[in-house]
Amino acid sequence: MTAIPVDGILRLEEKGMFGIIVLIHDRRYCTITDFYKNISRNPRLETKLEILEDMGLISCDMVHGHRMYTLTPKGEVIAEHILEIDGMIDTGL
Repeated sequence: MTAIPVDGILRLEEKGMFGIIVLIHDRRYCTITDFYKNISRNPRLETKLEILEDMGLISCDMVHGHRMYTLTPKGEVIAEHILEIDGMIDTGL
């Protein structure tokens, strides 16, 4: 059995992490307000975004005084895999 490193996929287990990635994928970019409206008003949202940024899955840029979050190329690949798995679950594969 292969051990999963704590800094690997297990970091995405926290509630809302997949949702954040998929929301950015669907919209191309998101603000904090987008996450609060569509994912959760969880006070840990900022921490989750920092984790995803540290993992190299998202990036944040200031645009007209607002933080805009986008997926990195690595994040895009992860998002595609998440959506593929979700599709398999929905279709029963």
